[in-house]
Amino acid sequence: IRIRDIEEAKARERERIARELHDVVAHHVSVIVIQAQAGRAIAVTNPERAVEALATIEGAATQTLTELRAIVGVLRDGQAPELAPAANLGDLQGIVQGLADAGRDVRLEVTGDVSLRRLLSPAMELAIVRIVQEALTNAVKHAGPDAAVRVRIHHSPAGVSLQIRDNGKGAGVTDGLGHGLVGMRERVAAFGGTMAARNHITGGFVIEAFIPTSPGAAA
Repeated sequence: IRIRDIEEAKARERERIARELHDVVAHHVSVIVIQAQAGRAIAVTNPERAVEALATIEGAATQTLTELRAIVGVLRDGQAPELAPAANLGDLQGIVQGLADAGRDVRLEVTGDVSLRRLLSPAMELAIVRIVQEALTNAVKHAGPDAAVRVRIHHSPAGVSLQIRDNGKGAGVTDGLGHGLVGMRERVAAFGGTMAARNHITGGFVIEAFIPTSPGAAA
């Protein structure tokens, strides 16, 4: 094995870990910020609801630390850390519910033949989860506090189709979506898929992606 090949492999792994760190931190911090704002607004008038907001913040922070330890653990030389299981499609409902509990109008719809999930590798499932997380984080930041977000996952023999759409104000040139979208496209491209991200003609922003589960498949 050439030294250059080893260095390139290390660089690719560092990039992967950087994306994981970004996705995990950005999503959970968004939930924490929403709950902190809500808790501050109702601390005097509704103490019980404020306590619930604090509990959600505690849970999100704890989950963030757990995932960060798992990701960063792979960087520690000479150790064999016990890593948490990689995120999978079963985690999507919890991710969506976390934002819903924080007061956002977010819903998940899964259609098609769900049994076809068996065709997805763990890496594919992780990629789908991180794409959805990043898209939801962008929607929370840029769509506006009253925007509704719909996450649609469709299973077909050819592959999995994703759509994350909001009815907010759309993306402007200074909204800072660039790095997140680049990361999403890289994840999709790694499995031979396609992705589009744009302001929707009827308003809001939409991200659509397709990850094939069979060679040459098309959405």
